[in-house]
Amino acid sequence: MNKIVVVNLSKKGKGIEKEIERLASKILKFLKKDKIYLEIYLVSSQKLLFLNRKYRSKNKSANVLSFEEPKGFFYPPDTQKRIGEIFLNISAVSDKEKLTLFLIHGILHLFGYQHKKKFDRIKMERIERLLIEKLKN
Repeated sequence: MNKIVVVNLSKKGKGIEKEIERLASKILKFLKKDKIYLEIYLVSSQKLLFLNRKYRSKNKSANVLSFEEPKGFFYPPDTQKRIGEIFLNISAVSDKEKLTLFLIHGILHLFGYQHKKKFDRIKMERIERLLIEKLKN
């Protein structure tokens, strides 16, 4: 069983935490990932701008940022694998479709998917579309 923790650090989006937890759980299920521990933080555009500057040297905000769990970091013994954290720009989420896309995108990054090279981008976009279709049903 997966454990998803959603923390709202923003004044916006109150009450959306359970929906995000439900969506993330479904995404992990479709990806056939089990015993995963995932943290999702809902933050403002300003917070994402700060994180993007500090960790990616980019002077702009983002819709979603994913940070993989540090390798070799000591945690007490647990049955769940920590994969990292997702920071979601709650101000950029205008509807459920955007929320779903940003969440899928962030989760895929935590499992190693990238989009810097053309082949990698095509692969990631294909999986994103597939997951969006599965979540509609």
